[in-house]
Amino acid sequence: MDDTLTQELKTDILVSNDIKKESQLPFTEIVDLYQVKVRGICIGFLKNREEAEDVSQEVFIEVYRSLKNFKGECALSTWIYHIATSKSIDNIRKKNRKKRFALFNRNIEPDETEYHNGTEYDAERNERINALYKTMAMLSENQRIALTLNKIEGFSYKEISQIMKTTPKAVESLISRGKGNMRKKLETHYNELF
Repeated sequence: MDDTLTQELKTDILVSNDIKKESQLPFTEIVDLYQVKVRGICIGFLKNREEAEDVSQEVFIEVYRSLKNFKGECALSTWIYHIATSKSIDNIRKKNRKKRFALFNRNIEPDETEYHNGTEYDAERNERINALYKTMAMLSENQRIALTLNKIEGFSYKEISQIMKTTPKAVESLISRGKGNMRKKLETHYNELF
């Protein structure tokens, strides 16, 4: 286990113990400890830095409101990352509802998925990334969550199982099926182009 992960686990245990003992750990310390990873999770789902910043703030508002209800049944980081995942998915659902409503009322096309922060990319890379995100969006919600947490955010199957409240074996299956489904969809996409 690398030193960063070991330190994160030790810190998580200390913070969780402080909360269980109802000691007055300043909330700013919790934000400082977890904000980078929470922002990363949100960016991984939303593909838009500004939206991810907004959702990250919502996550910590929810953490602040719910901290007194934290039972310590899982690591504090797992609980916070679960909230980040849920808030990100809620944001995507809300955007999709708005797009459907706009399409219904105005008969316009939805915006392309944002996946960069205003820097220039070459056209081929743009197409590949756009195809990847569109393909990922076609997966079932659970497959998309598992793949995002594993491949983009680097969580282990065990961590993902805690966040998604399922078993590591189920996570492994979701990731395997998700990758297979993406492979088929991308092959179809590229075969249609050529």
